[in-house]
Amino acid sequence: MLGHCSSLHLLSNTNALYCRAVSCLLRRLTARAGQALQRGKPNSSPCAPLQGVGGQSRRGKVLWHQIFTVNQNGCKYYICRNAIIMKKYFLSVLFIISVLKLSAQYKATWESIDSRPVPAWFEDAKFGIFIHWGLYSVPAYSPTARDGVGVYQRYAEWYWHRWKEKSDIQHFFTDFHNRVYGPDFKYQDFVRYFKAEMYDPSLWAEIFSRAGAKYVVLVSKHHEGFTLWPSGYSCNWNAMEVGPHRDLLGDLTKAVKEKGLKMGYYYSLLEWYHPLYKKETIEQYVDQHMIPQMKELVTAYKPDILWTDGEWDYPSDVLKSTEFLQWLFNESPVKETIAINDRWGKETRSKHGGYYTTEYDLVHDGNATGMKFERP
Repeated sequence: MLGHCSSLHLLSNTNALYCRAVSCLLRRLTARAGQALQRGKPNSSPCAPLQGVGGQSRRGKVLWHQIFTVNQNGCKYYICRNAIIMKKYFLSVLFIISVLKLSAQYKATWESIDSRPVPAWFEDAKFGIFIHWGLYSVPAYSPTARDGVGVYQRYAEWYWHRWKEKSDIQHFFTDFHNRVYGPDFKYQDFVRYFKAEMYDPSLWAEIFSRAGAKYVVLVSKHHEGFTLWPSGYSCNWNAMEVGPHRDLLGDLTKAVKEKGLKMGYYYSLLEWYHPLYKKETIEQYVDQHMIPQMKELVTAYKPDILWTDGEWDYPSDVLKSTEFLQWLFNESPVKETIAINDRWGKETRSKHGGYYTTEYDLVHDGNATGMKFERP
């Protein structure tokens, strides 16, 4: 009855230790209140348990029924006294719950954040679909293993950076771009060709479901900053205002959830060419852009997974990752169910966060083969 967390809306979003502590306190306080009631109860027959409650009922049930029943069979004194006693214990319980609830909140430290278990649904969902889709899908180009390039150099979603920044593989992208689009064609010009005119999210969701997938993760924003939802922090650089003029992310989210699947989002912490994304103004970038945008995404679409990336330039304290996760686990609309990964700062991969993410058996540039992981 009162001792179960599922019966107490006050106890939502608590960890197991908090649940056990409150349940124990409620049982003890209810028993003590019952004992106090018995000590204060007159022996006269008019004060026997009320009709319909009965001596076989659990003590707590009688207690609560009598408190909210007034002046029956001449028991006014008994009821008033019981109410005063119960009020005392009830207020004590509320106070202790409030204190314990505050102490059970996740703190902005990795020790506290790491104490949150990976949601059970994620550990049971063995197959999911991960979708990279954005402006880079228009050129859809990168060199391959046949060109003798490394694993991390084969990502088509890095097109803009590989094409613009000097490196030993820049010539692959420059040659391709000049040949296909011409030297005066800018990356932003790909918006004209990113129309998504054949996009059918319901069909996608049907295919995912029939394939046996349990969750879907869509790239909401990659390193170039273009968002697939109408973000207020990416003005004129999102799929609603330019290109397809559609909330691509929102439409797929609706279709996927209608099929009973979980929906998550990849989100890039970095943006290559955002004017604030540099050492001198990184704090402004985090406070004014990155964290508000992540909160916007979570609050508006309520994801089951938040899959961050682009964490390697700065440590997690600079990115204020634990502060964001404190909000995510304590206050956000998905605080009880969301699963997160481990990419929250240059030092966190396979060490902190939620489930761990290797990449082609690599943790950054290190080989993860043979490593033991404490989390999925």
